[in-house]
Amino acid sequence: IIVITSSCGAAVSATPISTDPASHQIVSVSGNSMTLDGTPWLSYGVTLRGFVAPSAFLRSHFPAAYAGQRNYGVPELNAARAFGANTLRFQVSQPSLDPRSPRYDQNYVEKLVAAMKQARQSGFVVMIMMQDEPFSGESHPHPLATEETVRDWDYLNTQFGNDRGVLFELYNEPEIRANATNWQLWANGDERHSSTMAPGAVGMQT
Repeated sequence: IIVITSSCGAAVSATPISTDPASHQIVSVSGNSMTLDGTPWLSYGVTLRGFVAPSAFLRSHFPAAYAGQRNYGVPELNAARAFGANTLRFQVSQPSLDPRSPRYDQNYVEKLVAAMKQARQSGFVVMIMMQDEPFSGESHPHPLATEETVRDWDYLNTQFGNDRGVLFELYNEPEIRANATNWQLWANGDERHSSTMAPGAVGMQT
């Protein structure tokens, strides 16, 4: 796996993704560039919102995203490839992945994992983007990653930790202002729960 905390914008030639389901792609970083199987590579991606929350929630709150979940399958994967995509970026629901959350949904977890594995078998690099916002089903969004985030990644690591074609985007859009105090919160967390901005935050560098 690769953990994504920022995007790479180097101008390098694109390497096509193999459609062989048995391919063993290795995405890595060399300097300020990404590589695929050792060759400079650019990610041309499509973001999928159809798995950002369980079906029932999307059906009642975000019908367009619900339609994306219902329509996911071989035709959509072929359409993404025809569009020029080599990467699929899945928005995933933090609360719905965590067994300790009241919003946990086992059926959602199974459908999500199956969808991402289907994308890998179709030859796409997969990026998993952790989402903790209202449209992911969260009633009390957290501005920074928490222990719930860690539990979710621990689980996803059991499913994809040995797959070098899966990228982990640890926490999408932290909701804090950029200042020295908050950078420390982002990096080191708040183990003492002393922060009023992000109590209990888990540091990205710890």
